[in-house]
Amino acid sequence: MKLPKSIKQKLISANNHAISIGRIMDGVNSWLENKGFSPEDLRSGNGKSLEEFEYGSENVEELIELFEEYLTELENKTTV
Repeated sequence: MKLPKSIKQKLISANNHAISIGRIMDGVNSWLENKGFSPEDLRSGNGKSLEEFEYGSENVEELIELFEEYLTELENKTTV
């Protein structure tokens, strides 16, 4: 089946956004690694972990607060 031009354009746009997200998240991952975190360990699917930013959120400020709390929890576990 041939896709309509409008769907092809949407797929191209989604692909381009995914590439941009990957590049942006590489910078975030590098920063986290420099702080002693493993970005892979921060992708836990708990609703406040790193991958939530890749999915997008209507309330990003709340998501940032949850992620900061999550990082603090992890920091406290490693310093105990």
